[in-house]
Amino acid sequence: MSETIGLRLRTPKGDIVEARGAIGDTLLRAAQAAGLPLEGTCEGQMACSTCHVVVDPEWFDRLEAAILAKAFRGELVPQDPNDEPASVLLDRIRAERAAAPKAKRGRRPKAG
Repeated sequence: MSETIGLRLRTPKGDIVEARGAIGDTLLRAAQAAGLPLEGTCEGQMACSTCHVVVDPEWFDRLEAAILAKAFRGELVPQDPNDEPASVLLDRIRAERAAAPKAKRGRRPKAG
């Protein structure tokens, strides 16, 4: 069995639902398994905000680091094998910036 953590979920009526979630699973899946009626159209990526998830401030830094780590590993959304590598995208951006005309920076007239 995979390792789990304890969760305390508060319903819109203020009731507390105790649940367990598997490490690496989504909060959405754990809440749905605990019987909370969450639709989950964002597939647990917390992108739609319809669940109105409120996170205790002491967890902000831990969540941000975990989400960034997942993003860098490409685990936040299913990967499309047809997507170009990030290195190709960066090369294209650099080429477009180099080819773009430089904006002229003029001096502002002195006041008064």
